[in-house]
Parts: sequence; structure tokens; C-alpha cells
Amino acid sequence: MSIGIDVEHPVPHVHTQNGLAEAAIKRIQMVTRTLVMRTNLPLSAWGHAVLHAAMLIRLRPTATQAFSAQQLVTGYEPSISHLRIFGCAVYVPITPPQRTKMGPQRRMGIYVGFESPTIIRYVEPLTGDLFTARFADCHFDETVFPSLGGDKNVTIQQERRELSWPVPTLSHNDRSPTAQRETKSHIPAANVPARMEVPEKDFRLIDAASATQNVGQGIAGATPNVGGDVAQAVAPPRKRGRPQGSRDTHPRKRAAKAHDPLIIDTQNPTHENIPDYGYVQETSLEDAPSLEPIRENVEISINYTSVHGTWDRNSIVVDDAELDSLTKRTVFGPVVPIPSGIKPVGYKWVFVRKRNEKNEIVRYKARLVAQGFSQRPGIDYEETYSPVMDVITFRYLISLVVSEKLNMQLMDVVTAYLYGDLDTEIYMKVPDGLSLPKSSGSRPRSAFAIRLKRSLYGLKQSGRMWYTRLSDYLIGRGYVNNELCPCVFIKTTSSGFAIVAVYVDDMNIIGTLDELRDTAECLKSEFEMKDLGKTRFCLGLELEHRDSGILIHQSAYTQNAQAFQYG
Repeated sequence: MSIGIDVEHPVPHVHTQNGLAEAAIKRIQMVTRTLVMRTNLPLSAWGHAVLHAAMLIRLRPTATQAFSAQQLVTGYEPSISHLRIFGCAVYVPITPPQRTKMGPQRRMGIYVGFESPTIIRYVEPLTGDLFTARFADCHFDETVFPSLGGDKNVTIQQERRELSWPVPTLSHNDRSPTAQRETKSHIPAANVPARMEVPEKDFRLIDAASATQNVGQGIAGATPNVGGDVAQAVAPPRKRGRPQGSRDTHPRKRAAKAHDPLIIDTQNPTHENIPDYGYVQETSLEDAPSLEPIRENVEISINYTSVHGTWDRNSIVVDDAELDSLTKRTVFGPVVPIPSGIKPVGYKWVFVRKRNEKNEIVRYKARLVAQGFSQRPGIDYEETYSPVMDVITFRYLISLVVSEKLNMQLMDVVTAYLYGDLDTEIYMKVPDGLSLPKSSGSRPRSAFAIRLKRSLYGLKQSGRMWYTRLSDYLIGRGYVNNELCPCVFIKTTSSGFAIVAVYVDDMNIIGTLDELRDTAECLKSEFEMKDLGKTRFCLGLELEHRDSGILIHQSAYTQNAQAFQYG
């Protein structure tokens, strides 16, 4: 009002009063309408037509401009050799896993635009799903415009009938029960003679295979009635030579010579020279060697079967660094019986190998992690978001260091998540390494839980709790939180300034030398920190500090990718 500007609202539904934006939208709408009306696609395909119309507008000049929008941006005249009529038929190759040598090699689709001059988009006519294909592999028919759902005449075509080839069967040689029933049904009993001449050796085979089965019926050595049932005459030998579930006090053993095809039946000495059909030697539980019981607090080796090795847990030196950190940060409350209505979260010990910028292992560490997947939203946690520094902000800070000749230092917070105070009441199962109270008596370990007083790795809200704890401390010491990047804190004094860029537990401190030292001492007074010197590796970027500036590269990442790809 002070400079005479009058606010005038446009008339509804009049796009010409809304400037160039509405004019461009109106132009896209007009081209889209023309594309849809030319095809046999339904109005629901307008989204594909809008995208294709926008691409066409970028490639064509206007009445007021002799060059297209793409040419004005790139400086090159765009190619239109890949343009096809919207909605026409396109025949794309069928992928090798889905096609056969005698089947079709292409399938028809509906062309709905392109992603680049070499990649097109098409719609499956029957399902309406969107796919992409290589332009050079496709054949277009711009005179045919298919509709969704396919041609109605195609759906009523008769399916090809499968040819039934008369394949001769060899089921009479199959000794499986199914084949026996088929043989019995195909051979009439009238065609089988009353007595069949069976060699004496075959009698031995049949008798040896079914001796154990028939012993309860009192016909162990009887000749089978081949006249009544052919299946009985050709009864297959059982794999183990006895019914399932029975035991052999004196199992059969193989002959000493490996080339000898005969086996010796120690149960029935009259059956000699019986061919070996792969019978498995059976042993009873009474014959198994007795093993000494494993003592308490003794762990069995994973290769116990070969070396029979065990370790006494009481004699093993355990690294209590992680447990000491948890105790030092007062993460745990008292161990109490699980309260009614409380479902404690689980835990797991995770072993991590920490690496440097050269992908070298610098140390090993154990970390107790809570199984946060069992937490319930709205009960065990509310908010989980925690801001972190992105790569763009980090690259800008690096350029600021080079241009203003500033100092840059990296510091790492030891067990950062253990500093956050929980905003909800959470119980966790008692982890290994912590003892139960003396008053527990004979109750099992699963009947107790431990109250978490601070955030723990694995919890849904741990990242947010740590950020809140750090943010409150820095703001209380005079640092200002940046609105655009909440993980950047700035403090300005008469002697200089300092910038703290936070990425979870890594802190890049940038600024003048005096303020950088004061900031480092300020953080060390509140948190346990590790001073890593000049920043050399952060967010996957490697920094080489030189006299002329800072060289940024990712050689370690490239080498790791190559090693992973080529083994």
C-alpha cells in the first residue's frame, strides 16, 4: 500500500489472467486432448498423453520463437527420428526366459511415449501395465491403434489342441507300488498260468526280501502264490530288507572285498550268495558309542564331530568394553520381574569390524543392539526422524574451507546413542553378561526384564534421542541451529567463528583456529570424543589436504566395487 501496489485476484476459470504458467498448462492440455482422441485408449490414459505432450512441446518451436525449448537449453537442434504416433501398435521382443523356439518372438504393445531417443514406453493391452523397451528392437505399425483389453475376436479364438502321442510304457519294469497296480490291472488273471516256473535263485531273492515281513505270519520260507497275484510274484525288495521301525540285533554286513557283489546274511545261514542290491547296514541304538555328558559352562565346538573340541566359558577372556560403556552411561536400570502388560524387546550382540578410508580393519568391537522391530508405534515410541548432513552441504563446507583458508577437523563420539534420554518407558530382556538379582530364586531368566534409562542401538527413536541431546547442549552453549540444515550449528565470536556439521556421531568442525579448539574442548567436556585430526574420510568421500586445496575422490569405493564385481 505504501508504494501503490493494488492486489487484484483473477477471475475463476480464466487461465489467461494467470500468466505464462496457466498458458503453458492450457497448451499441454490441448495437445493431450488431440493425442487421446486420435487413439483407441480410454480417458484414463490421459497421464501418458500429458507426458508425451510435454515432450513434444519441448521439441517444437513456437509462433514467437524460431527455436525449440530444448535447443535453447542445449544449443543443439533436437532429433525427431524417434518420434512415433501416440497410441499406435508396437511389437517388442519377448525376453528369452519367456519365449520358446517354436513360439512367438514378439508381442504387441501400445506406444505411449519415450523416456529418451533410445528407450520407449508401451502399455500391455491386456493388463494396462507400463513397460519400457529399446527403440532399435521395436517394430511400429502407425496405422493400427489397439485398445485396452485386446481384440474381442482374439478372445473367442479356439485354443490350440495339444497332440497326444502314443508313447510306449515300460511300467511293467517299474517296481514301484503304483506300477504294480497298473501291471495288475492290465494283465487279466485268466491269462496267468496257475503255476509259474520261477528259478531257485529268484525264490531266494523273494524269500530274503520278505523273510522279516512274513515271520509274524508263519510263512517265512513259503513259496509265494504266484497264480493268484502277479504283484506278489514280482514283489520288489525293500531298501533295508525289513519293515520300517524294526531293529536288527545283529545287522547284516558287507563282504570284505569291494568287488564282490555278494553279501552274507548272518541271520539266515542257509541263504548264501545273495546279490547285493545296495542294502544299508543297520545299527541299533544300543550299538552306538556312549558319549560323556557335556559339563555346565562348557561350549561345544562347531566342528565337534571332527575334532571333539570344547571350551570352558569360565576360562575364556571376555572383552567387557561394551558392558563397561553401558554401565558408564547408566543405560540400564534395575533388573525386575516383567510387569504385567509389558512386552520387553529382545536384544542381540553384533560384532563389527571398523575400517578406515583404505578399507583396512582398524579395530574390532562388540555392540549390544536392541531388536527394535518388536516396538509398537504410539506405545514404545512416537517420533523417529533425525536430521543428518547431506553430501551437498558437506561439499559446500569443503569449498568454504578452501576459499576462506579455514581449518577442518573430524571428531567421533564414542557410543553416541547411549547419551540420549528415552521419552518412553521401555523394558528389554536381560542380555547375556548381566546377572539376575539374588532374590530371583529358581525363576527362569525369561521371567525378568531390565528397564532402559537411555537410548540403545537398534531402538526406533535412538537416532532422534541422540540428536535432541546434542542439539540441546550446543544451543545451550551459544550455537545457532541452521533452519535450512538442522544438523549444522554455527557460533560467531569477536575472534572468529566455528561450524559444527553433524552426521550421526561424526562431527566436522570448521572455522578459525581458536574457535575450532574451543569447540573441540567444549564437546570433549560433555561427551567422550575421539579426535581424528583433519577430515580424511566422511560420507564416502576421501579428502586429501594439499597446499593448493583439497582433492576429493572415491578411489576406495571404486576399488571395493571392482573387488566385489570380479571376486
